[in-house]
Amino acid sequence: MVMMISKFHRLIQSRLLWGAFLVIIIFTFVIWGTVAPSDEKRSEEANAAGKMDGKFVPRDEFVQAYFNTYMSVALGLGRRFDIDDMIDTQLRESAWRRLAALREAKKLGIATADDEVLGTLQSQPVFLVEGRFNQNAYSAFIQNMLAPMGFTEAHFEQHVREEITLQKLQRVLQQSVLVAPLDINRTFRSLTDQFDVEYVVLTPDSLKDEPEVTKDDANSFYLSNSNLFTIPVQVRVKYVEIPVASFLDGAAVTNEDDALGYYDQFMDSFVVTNEVTVKRTDISESGELVEVDVVTNRVETLGFDVVKTNIFEILTRQAAVDRAAEAAVDLVVALAPDRQGNSLSFDDAAGRGGFEVKTAGPFGLRDEVPGIDAGDAFNAAAFALKPNPEEYFSDAVVGSNFVYVIGLEERLDPRVPTFEEVEETAMKAATQNAKSEALTRTAQKLREAAMEAVSGGKTFASAVEPFDLEVIKTGEFTVAEGMETNEYSEMLIRGILPRNQGEVSDILPTEDGSALIAYIVKRTAGDPSALPSVAPQIRDTVRQQRTRILFQEWEKYLLAKAGFQDLLPSRTDDADYEDEVPEEDEESPAETSEDEDA
Repeated sequence: MVMMISKFHRLIQSRLLWGAFLVIIIFTFVIWGTVAPSDEKRSEEANAAGKMDGKFVPRDEFVQAYFNTYMSVALGLGRRFDIDDMIDTQLRESAWRRLAALREAKKLGIATADDEVLGTLQSQPVFLVEGRFNQNAYSAFIQNMLAPMGFTEAHFEQHVREEITLQKLQRVLQQSVLVAPLDINRTFRSLTDQFDVEYVVLTPDSLKDEPEVTKDDANSFYLSNSNLFTIPVQVRVKYVEIPVASFLDGAAVTNEDDALGYYDQFMDSFVVTNEVTVKRTDISESGELVEVDVVTNRVETLGFDVVKTNIFEILTRQAAVDRAAEAAVDLVVALAPDRQGNSLSFDDAAGRGGFEVKTAGPFGLRDEVPGIDAGDAFNAAAFALKPNPEEYFSDAVVGSNFVYVIGLEERLDPRVPTFEEVEETAMKAATQNAKSEALTRTAQKLREAAMEAVSGGKTFASAVEPFDLEVIKTGEFTVAEGMETNEYSEMLIRGILPRNQGEVSDILPTEDGSALIAYIVKRTAGDPSALPSVAPQIRDTVRQQRTRILFQEWEKYLLAKAGFQDLLPSRTDDADYEDEVPEEDEESPAETSEDEDA
């Protein structure tokens, strides 16, 4: 025993042995701490939205571009809008072009500083009161315009930053756009020429022979256009709804300190705009200084005492929603599997909580679900569920009057229904298609008859007479004035601008499914002496229009040059990217330094 202890003592004093131990330990920790290249690549690919220059584009970067593209359209419309398949395709294409342009701007060192964002915001007329930037007006815009669309102040300011950067890129391209004198003359003529036009409106109801569509015709249309009847991905769910009203009595807020804190935080939202009369010094016709009354708008903040009752109602409502959400979270916790993988069924967990289980579906991502007041949030949560014990149920989904917890029952793949399922819809579609084709044929005959008549010296009205259509006369007008009240003005002007006096326009389709055919009775050139004074403005306008077109083509070129690949699934397979809102960083994008942007 003594000999064994002695040998062990010498062994643990051996530097060689400890060196070997050290190598083993270091090697082990390095292995544990290192992600295999293949694993790292798979993780990067799984989180990728696409591929450019042989590298994966992070999903977050694409979502930001998609979100800001959506914001541009929403701000132009002045409201939030729903996304269908066609709109989604357009938004995705625009978002990828935007992303490519912003990346190129970064390569070129083109960035936008904080003071540029601030200057742009402070110069917008919508935020000006009596010619000066008004913080209350800006806050009211954020609260009343952006918030209902789901946008925050930080999102908006980041959007403005990117827009300024893109405008700088466009200005670089604009320097290379040339506008020839011929283009200026052509544009000048379009704006100043005087027209006198006759036209007819051919509607589906004006067709003499109503097309008859049989069941066989509808079936043939269905077989030839089965994609029009495809039912997209759908889900069938169970859910419970927790009424917010049930928690109002116990959530009443009457503490003035809480209300005052809310008022201090959101004071800018408690504003009103009133007309007031102010005195202003002016110069009379005789040259004397006189005081005159001027009516103007004044933005005033309402006092705390005036809005205190409203704030109590808001805080009480918020507290009730929070309590309803807490009850929903308790249900979510009850649904989660324990360490052994055991879990309650959706019905059992709901029953223990005293909740009634309801069902919905099948429904699509953009379908309105009857009885649900959470709108798109409910659908998005339902489509995010996966058929496994950990992910088949949702988190709390807050609606207007209820908080929901959803459980996935079934996810239905896209399918083409049988003709019998959509017979009524197919019949309507086939009838509409037959009417459209008949209208096109009639319009073509009418146009040919009109062209033959006017070329032979006859009137446009004589050619139209056999078709029993009223000839409408516009009287003299220019592009700028004279057609303000005509419902077809935009379509007519587009159709006649390329035509000369005595010519017949192409068939001009309208949004309501009708068709116009116009005859240019007279086209008189405008006063050429006005050209020199407006030529610079025309040149700038034409250059800007061409720059926008060139910029879009340049964005497409950037994507092509980078070997762009879109790796995202279609929206019917994965709705996450279109419903995800980029989270607001702790530091507002508008506060990011110029160096970081560059």
